Amino acid sequence: MTYLNVLVVDALRAAHAVSDDRHDAVRRFRNVLIVATALSTLLVVAVVLLGAKWPSLIPVCGEKICPSGRSSPTGGDVGLVALFGGIGAALAVLSTLSDIKIPEMPYSLNGPQLLLKIPAGALTGLVALIVLQAAIIENFTPPASQAALLFYATAFGYAQQVATRLVDAKATDVLTAARPSSSSP
Repeated sequence: MTYLNVLVVDALRAAHAVSDDRHDAVRRFRNVLIVATALSTLLVVAVVLLGAKWPSLIPVCGEKICPSGRSSPTGGDVGLVALFGGIGAALAVLSTLSDIKIPEMPYSLNGPQLLLKIPAGALTGLVALIVLQAAIIENFTPPASQAALLFYATAFGYAQQVATRLVDAKATDVLTAARPSSSSP
């Protein structure tokens, strides 16, 4: 092999090593998203099961009405709030589909990013209703009807975008760093 061939081969190996490192970073972040989604989903399931077993444990009912439409807590109230929070998150996912950019690499973070939003929506819907029912926000009247309770769960499920936007920004940074650089002639 000539010196020039060795130089070209070494340069190509170095370029491939850098590309491999960048793709590894994308895969690692994808795995973090998958684990975060799984753990968030398990947390939602655990909270729903707790609410089903002990309906009064998680305060999602208003003064006179619960998410189930009854006047006292039932085993389905927490699950119903989580469901409507997840529906709100699903609506947020649908609204972001048109903005998705297809990456120029073999790995994408779009799927894991979008999946994380569903359990995040269920959790934000639950937490929001608990906060609203605690009456800690001045000059705010807690929801007084089943429709209002479920609306708030849906709206706050949609609002998970505020928290998951940080994850989306990190995903963009990881993908940008892994994108092949184009050299100008």
